[in-house]
Amino acid sequence: MMENFAGKRLEDVISAPDGKLAKMRKMIVSPMTKRKNTHSVSTFGLPLTELMAHSAGAPVPIAMAQMIDFVAQHGLDEEGIFRVSGSTKTVEKVRTAIDKAPNGDVDLDDFCGEVSAVAGALKQFFREMPEPIIPTYLQDMFLKTQGEGADDNVEKAVQELRKLVPILPAQNLSILKYLCSFLVHITKHEAQNKMTAHALGIVFGPNLFRCRGEGMEGLKEQTCTNFIVERFILYYETIFKVSPE
Repeated sequence: MMENFAGKRLEDVISAPDGKLAKMRKMIVSPMTKRKNTHSVSTFGLPLTELMAHSAGAPVPIAMAQMIDFVAQHGLDEEGIFRVSGSTKTVEKVRTAIDKAPNGDVDLDDFCGEVSAVAGALKQFFREMPEPIIPTYLQDMFLKTQGEGADDNVEKAVQELRKLVPILPAQNLSILKYLCSFLVHITKHEAQNKMTAHALGIVFGPNLFRCRGEGMEGLKEQTCTNFIVERFILYYETIFKVSPE
């Protein structure tokens, strides 16, 4: 199933001039990748380094790629995808199926009528990482890009984000880029799914960052992280140095 995400549906969105994402796609769907380390290891809640150690050489977690591919195939036109919660019971079934599968490599076709549940499991996957994709030790640097005047000088804020993303750990950057390329694709179906970049920022901000403040300070931090994710989507080509087709 990943061939559809990796090789067809998002081909234009995730292609990169440096060829890194093209290499990533080939590695994920490689039969050799699926033959390595085929013992069952829990996927949800693992530290990223341990998760990647059990991803059979793929540059992003196999389970993450498969959930994204599933939503790309079945949920692009689903109104409120990612915003509307799936059944808690079905989300748990998706999670259990992934955790029981070797390397998280699971066939999600049984959940074709439950795309919101798979979308919910994807959010849970990020939310349960012990350390977020934007590591806590770098979070303040990202938040500063949304400081006073950021709304008046969006170009400057975007350029500051562009300078920051290369200092992310390589695995974190690969995952962030892979996810954001998919979210860009989601917005191309906005007329049907009603999910704008702003709406997706609100959904994924809390899952990619960990806000530490409380009360009004925590709310301010959360608003900033949401705007950052929104800009990752709106200015994807600039921030991640991808040339538009």
